[in-house]
Amino acid sequence: MVYEITEFTAPWCNACKKLEPFLAVAKKRGVTITKIDVDERPEVAQQCNVSSLPTLIFMKNGDRVRVTTGVTAEIVQLVSSFGLPE
Repeated sequence: MVYEITEFTAPWCNACKKLEPFLAVAKKRGVTITKIDVDERPEVAQQCNVSSLPTLIFMKNGDRVRVTTGVTAEIVQLVSSFGLPE
């Protein structure tokens, strides 16, 4: 299985910074993490209908399985468990 997370972020986003340790753990487990800075790539954010940060798009084998925004305990748990055997 191929697991990917696309993170829409910005350097000034404190909520985005809170997710970084959890995304780092997912990356160490083999989840591909793609970061898109909305200040540098506003056209990509617009194409993906990103209206708040952080926005995470979870992909499994090339299929979008979930989109989340913000930082909640549920999102942290999802990031922490994404890519682990079910």
